[in-house]
Amino acid sequence: MPSRLLPTLPDKRSIAAQLNQAIQTAEALYAAVCFWAIGPEVLDSRLVYLLGQPGSFCIVDIHPPTNVDRLDDFYQLGGTNFQVFAKEIQLKTGEYFLQRHLLHMKMLVFDLPGQQAEIWVGSHNFTKQALRGTNREATLVIPCIQGDAMYQQARAYLASVLADPDCRPFDPALLDDYKKLQRIPEEEAEGGSYVLPLAWDSSRMATLAQQTVTLAGNNAREGRELFQASGAVRPLAIRAYDLASNSIRHFAAIVQNQGTIDADVASSYDLAFGPRHLAVRPAGIMPYVAPREPPLTRADLLKFSFWATVRILDELPADLVWEPVQRASTAEWVYDPATTQELYQDEVAPSAYGVGVEEAPRSYATFAFEDTSVAAVEVRVRHWLDWATHRKARRVPGPPDGQRAVFSAERIRNDEPTELDKLDESFRPANRSRLLLGYEAPIRRQYYEQANSSENFAADRMPRLTKLVKRYRLVL
Repeated sequence: MPSRLLPTLPDKRSIAAQLNQAIQTAEALYAAVCFWAIGPEVLDSRLVYLLGQPGSFCIVDIHPPTNVDRLDDFYQLGGTNFQVFAKEIQLKTGEYFLQRHLLHMKMLVFDLPGQQAEIWVGSHNFTKQALRGTNREATLVIPCIQGDAMYQQARAYLASVLADPDCRPFDPALLDDYKKLQRIPEEEAEGGSYVLPLAWDSSRMATLAQQTVTLAGNNAREGRELFQASGAVRPLAIRAYDLASNSIRHFAAIVQNQGTIDADVASSYDLAFGPRHLAVRPAGIMPYVAPREPPLTRADLLKFSFWATVRILDELPADLVWEPVQRASTAEWVYDPATTQELYQDEVAPSAYGVGVEEAPRSYATFAFEDTSVAAVEVRVRHWLDWATHRKARRVPGPPDGQRAVFSAERIRNDEPTELDKLDESFRPANRSRLLLGYEAPIRRQYYEQANSSENFAADRMPRLTKLVKRYRLVL
């Protein structure tokens, strides 16, 4: 069978169908691609099977747009034979002239039935843009026999990349490390959910599900932060501590609106709220929510610095586990003399690491103008014209360094209790009577039963909460 070029037609650039056909019939896969950004759903499900077969592998460069979360999706389904190549160039200046990564190949070798094989070599990365034809790409498919010269050469080259000390098996436990090496901002890499802790009493309020709550507090900044964590961008969860049963329950929620209260601006507190429950957040104290009649008045609102309407939605599983959102990572890029030496081979001059190497002509002002001969004038005029029309080629002013990834043998551990851990300790069954008398009772007297009364809270009896909403990673 002759070799063929993909895509077969200029106006039908997707190669997904041809790639799926090879995946469906293949018995093994040996591959290296620069970037992998697709999940298991994009191509035929047999790709997961191939990547789980003994001996099969796919080497992927660590740099973006490689998506390590998508590699993990394959891993969790059984496609565990990914290798991560972590080596790069770092330039002292002018880094935008050169890609960092040092694995650029796109080569697949499929073992097919009957000792047949196919070698795919071209420009296609495993991204939707490439495979589905958005990009202008090309790949040559070379049919061959397992064991012939071309097959052995391809396998040997892939094996040499696999043997590189900076090519390591993909490890789901290192996702944080990979993202750090990719220089992905922590906020973007970590994701997570916002958690808003509340205390309530189920003997007074049977459930929080499908309830509308006005949350009022004394720190206007917290109100703005709460609205930013409204549930529109990231999930928002209520972690509810039940004073009646000493149980912890979770609810999905959204923040519908929010406002700052300013005693000098009447419109900020001249508000009318419909029937709803009230959650109060005295400064630094755990919010408490309960039914309140009658509705909040203007005088009530002036006790606070912000209000927010929180719509509590469905109840979530009670056994949710939340971990701090932080990178438990010590991976870093370090200078590698061997890789740097490779960059300065005799046939590769340092100037080649830029976009062009041509210098701009020297300034016209440097010529000797006292020579007014016809030949000298012609030289100067010709130089001036060259100088005026020259488009200076960009150069990288600093030589590049080779870098390799180093993963610490010891993982960073943070055994400090989280704020949720501290709240869990405060709401232990042994503390119930103290919470009812020293926390719930004074809050109810001031905000629910005698709206005009004031009371100095005993801080040592109150469960404290330093940050109203905080981002956590949900562990299932």
